Amino acid sequence: MYLVFGVATTLVDALIYFPIVYLFVGKTPAQSAQIAALAKALAWLGAVIFAFFTNKKWVYTDERWDGATLLRQAAAFAASRLVTLGLSELITYFGLLLLQGWAWYQSVPLLAKHASGVIWVVQSVVVVLLNYILGKFLVFRRKKQQKQEQ
Repeated sequence: MYLVFGVATTLVDALIYFPIVYLFVGKTPAQSAQIAALAKALAWLGAVIFAFFTNKKWVYTDERWDGATLLRQAAAFAASRLVTLGLSELITYFGLLLLQGWAWYQSVPLLAKHASGVIWVVQSVVVVLLNYILGKFLVFRRKKQQKQEQ
């Protein structure tokens, strides 16, 4: 189920990220990197909201909806996703600057035109893996006693 909703969350991310990047692409590498970083932050917000509820309900099948549990989980989920957002932003910004400065990469027009897309794929793979680990062991973890009671 994580794979299904991970892909769906990635699609939410893409549906927000790519329109912003391609509508407001900058004229210089620095402008493009700044726009990509802003687009990534906005896409993250939409994806996190979607992912929290789908992960809680269908991935980790957590049926605890009381206020205290929900608040604790939402805070832990947001905090863990902020960590991966930071990593995503670093990969997006510096990866784009790296690709735009790499002469070989720039010499291939198809690649040069889609540098932002290439970086998005790289950061998405890293972030999905780390999000799963953090979700399983930090956010939706259950104490042994809680597991035995259910």
